[in-house]
Amino acid sequence: AVVELVRELNPSGKVYIMEGSSVPTRFVMEKLNYTPEYIPGVDAILPIEEDSGAWKDYNSPGIVAVDLPDGLLHKKYYLNKKYKEADVLISLPCLKNHWHAAVTGAIKNVAIGATPGNIYGNSSTNPGRNSMVDHNSRRGDLHMWIHDFYKCRPVDFVIMDGLQGIQNGPTPCYEVSRTTRLSKDQMNMRLILAGRDAVAVDTVESLIMNWDPQSVKYLVFLNQSGLGNICPSAINVKGKKIDEIRKDFVGVRPPAGGHPIKKMTTPAFTYTGYEVQEGQAVFSLVPDECIVKMELCLNGDEPETVIITDFHRVAVDLSRLSPGENRVIIHAYDRFFNRVTKTFLVRTKSHVGQVKKDDLVVDQVREDVLSEVEG
Repeated sequence: AVVELVRELNPSGKVYIMEGSSVPTRFVMEKLNYTPEYIPGVDAILPIEEDSGAWKDYNSPGIVAVDLPDGLLHKKYYLNKKYKEADVLISLPCLKNHWHAAVTGAIKNVAIGATPGNIYGNSSTNPGRNSMVDHNSRRGDLHMWIHDFYKCRPVDFVIMDGLQGIQNGPTPCYEVSRTTRLSKDQMNMRLILAGRDAVAVDTVESLIMNWDPQSVKYLVFLNQSGLGNICPSAINVKGKKIDEIRKDFVGVRPPAGGHPIKKMTTPAFTYTGYEVQEGQAVFSLVPDECIVKMELCLNGDEPETVIITDFHRVAVDLSRLSPGENRVIIHAYDRFFNRVTKTFLVRTKSHVGQVKKDDLVVDQVREDVLSEVEG
């Protein structure tokens, strides 16, 4: 499906599918029918360890060295040449958690999966990258590696398969997760997540699974490096709201941190009245301190305004009101995207361009507490 979408935009460009598995990737691709017959429109389907050259060949024309002076773990990394120089790079992860990284999505998908196995693999016959970085380091070596490798070549777009999620991820590995069968850990979510900001997509993924994204070190590192947003105030979620679809994904707590959200309090705000000022109806509110963002919707579901500061005053542009009855909805979110929604009916008595306070009637008609509170 992704290849078809790409071909609609670019019928003549080269399209590669690239993957690096923990076992010989060609074997996995054959098992999963990664072939031109099943995926028409693709120019090549490439196991990264094969396309990158011979074992430990640092001079291979299939790889490029990237200097990273501000790397957290190393100052130089080796990337597949086609991967590094692609005009557009799309990450296609699955929705799941991870016993070492806490959350594995768009970023870890490439920061581990796109590492050339001929350079970083366990051996010439085993492309698994378990030994290239200490996965069990409490200081977070794995998270530093993920930050660094991703920074060498950030992705341009993400399409995450959340039709079936996996808890106790990533496989699940029964010795680690102590589960008994795959079917027990499949989470029927029926979701597709997509976006340009991979950090934001993985943040939303984390919250959908009820894991705290701010406890995932590599997400924090990438946010601090300016490579994406982790704060809900900077993330606009379209389609389904997070509180409508989130589920508890059970998983092992990683050595370097990362934990599920065990308790969430419901955000709240109180409406105390309004004033008409300079062509605006200004709602006076008393918000909880936990609120980090508000959305104002006028006669529809799409936000007219996103407010990230001064939640005490929310202004409605009177020129946007229709004569008669208007529905104003205010969503308030905390950092976990828990949400409280209040709906107001605003009735105008005169032409909207000449509205005074006496010409408006504002009534709160509904309050929906939509967050999921857990003990």
